[in-house]
Amino acid sequence: MALVLLATTTAGMREAQAAIVCQRKSRVTLRPGPRCMRKEQLVADLGALATARLLDTAGSALEARLGVLANEVGAVCASAPARRFVGSVPPTAPTPRLAGCRTLDDDPVACGAAFETGGRKARSCFPYAGRCLGCDDSYQGDVACTNACEPPDCKDATLKFVGSFDGCQHLTTQATCEAAFQLGGSTEDGALACYWDTSQSAQCFACDAYQQHMGHCTNACAVPLVQCRAPLAWVPNCFALSQQACGQSWQERDDDEGHRYPTSCYWGGPFGCTSCTLDSEFFPQCENRC
Repeated sequence: MALVLLATTTAGMREAQAAIVCQRKSRVTLRPGPRCMRKEQLVADLGALATARLLDTAGSALEARLGVLANEVGAVCASAPARRFVGSVPPTAPTPRLAGCRTLDDDPVACGAAFETGGRKARSCFPYAGRCLGCDDSYQGDVACTNACEPPDCKDATLKFVGSFDGCQHLTTQATCEAAFQLGGSTEDGALACYWDTSQSAQCFACDAYQQHMGHCTNACAVPLVQCRAPLAWVPNCFALSQQACGQSWQERDDDEGHRYPTSCYWGGPFGCTSCTLDSEFFPQCENRC
């Protein structure tokens, strides 16, 4: 269940860097080896498989096996399943030359048909300035690429993606503003519809949780993926709510294994409104009414 990161040398030979698969509870992670992180167990080490590939000129059977292994560890490009997995890289650190998409720097055609993983996220490769890069949030935010594995998703399919973080603010007309959406600055923000603000100045902003709470806009992109059993109002994020609205609302969160769950909002005193996460409920600081 591990994968091998390959790179082409100047001599045209294949060098292999063995990867290992580590597991903690139900979370399975690809790592470059040779050791797993603390509290993780080693599931598999494909150093031997890497050597086998070096000796196998055709490599078709081995390639198929690597594809099976990629699916077993969750390395799947869901929205573009024909793309070939080329390795796992750290989710935040700069990508090393011999890992993931960067192994295809010299082959733009193969680059455009491949993907890598960073953390739990799959991202498509794309050729850029003589290199092959993974379409992470920063590149996607600058609209240098669109992640074909997990493309930005807005409930309103008529809206056009304009980047991340401050994409809406670059739009200068009301028509283009109201036909667009961006990604927020955190995973909890998700997709945010743009709206034209005329309250103070004619300018385009992202309809985040605070702007919704202030009644300036409605985020047409948002839709909850889970439901709360209590009769509470769904909000994208608890943090911007008043004390009164806080006790009447809920939001979605991810647990340590990436599973979505509903959590009611609660008032944390000087910390304002926040969500009753699994950790908060355990201590206990709150009761999750969902």
